[in-house]
Amino acid sequence: MITIHVRHAFKWVFILSLFSSLSPGCSKVEEPETEPVEAGSAPYNKLITVSNFGEALPAGSEPLDNLSPIYFSLENKTAAPVEYRKTNRWDLSFSSTYRSFMGGNNGTDKNNFGADGPGKGGILILEKNFDEVIDIPADDLFKSGSALIGTDDAGAFGQGLGYYIYDFDGRIQGDGSYDKQHVAYVFQSNRTIVVRTAKGNYAKIKMLSIYKDLLDPATWKRDSPHPFFSFQYVLAVAGSKKFEIK
Repeated sequence: MITIHVRHAFKWVFILSLFSSLSPGCSKVEEPETEPVEAGSAPYNKLITVSNFGEALPAGSEPLDNLSPIYFSLENKTAAPVEYRKTNRWDLSFSSTYRSFMGGNNGTDKNNFGADGPGKGGILILEKNFDEVIDIPADDLFKSGSALIGTDDAGAFGQGLGYYIYDFDGRIQGDGSYDKQHVAYVFQSNRTIVVRTAKGNYAKIKMLSIYKDLLDPATWKRDSPHPFFSFQYVLAVAGSKKFEIK
C-alpha cells in the first residue's frame, strides 16, 4: 500500500510537471473567437462554439505560482475582466493548476471567487454525451465552490469525475514518447459540464481542447500552446426543464 508520504511526493511531481512547457506571454486574457451578442439578449437555445479562450502564462511562471483565475460569461460569450469578480457578469472560472479547474459564480459560498457578490450559480459534471443531456438537473445537485472540476480518475492524479485525463508518462492515451508525456486529454465524449449561471439560467458544456488551435487529440503534445480552452455550449433560460437547440 502506498503511504501518504509517497502520495504527497507524487502529487508534488505532478504539479511540477503538468503542462511543463510554457509559452511566454502577457496576463491579458485573449478574446475568444465567437460572434458578438446583440445588446440586451442572451443566445438561448443555440449551439455556441468558443475557440481559444485563455492566455499565455506570464514569462517565468513557475508551477506553484498563485496565478489569478480567468472568467468567462456564457451569456455574453466573452471573457470577463477581474474587476467583475464580485458581479453577476461572469459564469465560469478557470483556476488552480495552470487554470485547468472549473467553477461557477456563487456569492453565498465563501470558497467561491464571486463570494459576497450577487451570483447564484453552480456547476456539476455528468458522465454523459453532450447530446444526451436533455433534462436540466435539479438545483440542489449543483456545487457552489471554485476549482471543482478538472482531472479525471481515469488518468494520473485524478480528483473524481473530471473533464480531462492527465497522461503523466504518456502511456494512457499516448505511445510513451517524450512528446506524449504530461498531456491533458479532454473527454470529447461521455462528459458534459452543466452550469447554473450567475443570473440563474443554465448551460450545458462540451469541452473540446485546452491546446490552442488544436482539436484533434492526435495532435496534442506536451509543448502545444496551453492553456487555451475550446468548448461548445447551449444556454437555457431560468425555469426551463430541458436543453433545446432551436
